[in-house]
Amino acid sequence: MAVKNHLAATVPVDPAALPLIRLLLQGIAVHSPKGDPADYHQFRARIQKISDSLEEVQSLPEMELYAGSAVTSLRDYTQRTDTRQQQQTAELRAIIQLLMDALEDLSVARPERMQQLKEIAQQLASATEAEELRGGKLQLSNCLAEVRKEAERQLVDSGGNTVKDSVTGLGARPAAEAALAQACASEVRCCAVILLVERIPLYNRRYGREAGDQVLRFFAEFAKRSFEGEGLLFRWNGPALLLLMPGAMDRIQSEVRKHIEPKLRCDLEIGSRNVLLPIDVCWSVFSMMVDPRLLINKIDKFHSQ
Repeated sequence: MAVKNHLAATVPVDPAALPLIRLLLQGIAVHSPKGDPADYHQFRARIQKISDSLEEVQSLPEMELYAGSAVTSLRDYTQRTDTRQQQQTAELRAIIQLLMDALEDLSVARPERMQQLKEIAQQLASATEAEELRGGKLQLSNCLAEVRKEAERQLVDSGGNTVKDSVTGLGARPAAEAALAQACASEVRCCAVILLVERIPLYNRRYGREAGDQVLRFFAEFAKRSFEGEGLLFRWNGPALLLLMPGAMDRIQSEVRKHIEPKLRCDLEIGSRNVLLPIDVCWSVFSMMVDPRLLINKIDKFHSQ
């Protein structure tokens, strides 16, 4: 083997082959998939540097060394480009899902909201970078959140207190306030429990609003199972749920603590990957009051802290 390597080291490279090899290297660079522009520019520069260095090649082992360097650069660049394209595809799928989830709300969107959505759609259509897609998705998420709020207000104005929250399927805040007023007027001992799911704003910023909605939906299902038959559950607003439970405050506090204090985690599929998100819940129990408006103010004050 030592003799063979020695012979290879002494075999000169045919100068006539160098232009062909340089053309092949340049062809690899030119016809490679276009990924991130800066990354693509650096990759082209590396291939060009290898191509220029071929002038100094004297033997076959040296040629193999340069060829191996070019192949490694191509492999690494292709892997990064594939990852980038997968991320873009995941962002587009998330955008499509976001629109599908919002179709019902769009039916009552105001004209200025529709115009805003058209502008965002134009930005997304011209986006070429994953970062641009993420930014467009965030704008879309925020716009659809405003559409959802407007839709809920319209339904409340026209439909009384039977409106369902579009995220959790629970009774919305008007129904919760009506239930609070009825409980305050009743002689049956009852308490209001506010369940505030923390980190929702963080998940909205990091993964998009649909992730926060999924976490809230997951917790709402957990709360319904945990307190089934013990009380009435509503979506208050934002990341807060309201639970009305009959009984003394001490017993209710003990019951809530038993269900809520164990750590919860929600396994979500975000784009092309699974993410395990922790769920922390801040909660408090309130006694009924003669004036339900005072109780609502106390709950809102706790929620805004």
